[in-house]
Amino acid sequence: MSKTVRLEVFAEMSARIAGGEPRAEVLAAASADDAQFEASQAFWLGRMSDEARNGRGTLAQRYADLFAAAQKTLSAPKKPERRVWRMMAPAKVAFATPNASVASASSAVPLAPGVATGPHTARLTLEQFAAFRADLVVAPEAEHPAVRERFGLDAVTWAREEAHWQSAFAGDPDLFQRYLRQFKYCKALLEPRG
Repeated sequence: MSKTVRLEVFAEMSARIAGGEPRAEVLAAASADDAQFEASQAFWLGRMSDEARNGRGTLAQRYADLFAAAQKTLSAPKKPERRVWRMMAPAKVAFATPNASVASASSAVPLAPGVATGPHTARLTLEQFAAFRADLVVAPEAEHPAVRERFGLDAVTWAREEAHWQSAFAGDPDLFQRYLRQFKYCKALLEPRG
């Protein structure tokens, strides 16, 4: 079995890949290969799932914090002008609405003591999640709460949505590729043209 990477490294690699960087480049920069990344993904998501079954969520919260910090670092130099979603996005991804059809019973990942421990039903479709993530990457950090609100998420539901989709991507590489294509498309719509 391939050696796993530390949680901090896994979170950064995941954020970079989710941010649209080519997977091969991200893995090379971390001196990792596909087998090591997939082993790490299975290991860390498995540990988070085990914690969730035991009513804890500290590891999932740590991962969410590391992932968000990596995203913040990766998107640091912001361009001052950006496009507005409602004008640019295709109708099917412009507005987030709850969609129970993408629920996964295996995605229960509580984030902190006192947070509901039942299965998380994804609020966003794959396309909406890609649009949301693209909007976060392009938007200045000060606008992140408004982006979350536009997609019907608060800080807790955002972290649960992240955990749900990371778990779904871990078990389905084709789903991840669909997400990546949609993310790149949405990001290109939002970035100002030079």
